Amino acid sequence: MAEHLPCEECGGQCCGSMPAAEAEFQRIVAAHPLPDGAAAIKLPTRLMGMGRVVMMPGGGCPYLRADRRCSIYADRPQTCRDYGLIAGMPCMYLHPEAAGQQVNRWLESGDLAWKENP
Repeated sequence: MAEHLPCEECGGQCCGSMPAAEAEFQRIVAAHPLPDGAAAIKLPTRLMGMGRVVMMPGGGCPYLRADRRCSIYADRPQTCRDYGLIAGMPCMYLHPEAAGQQVNRWLESGDLAWKENP
């Protein structure tokens, strides 16, 4: 059984960007156009099977409102739905050490090399 996630309490700590499969990305931007300044970076398919990552300059999800709530919650991508609930994606609020270790593993694996070559 999955643990209860304190999404009401954490202020969107996991909302640094919005990774999405290409089909999800197309569905989301058709219903919710990207805000001004948002970047949609194509990812290599080897990176968790994703198609794009969407973020604001300097990081942050473009769909995270000023009150730190998701403006597209009902339409959010599967990665956002799964975050904190599946192995390999620990909740940053409940398990900051494990989340940090996972990010370090991704960085060391080279899977995040797209950041150097957008």
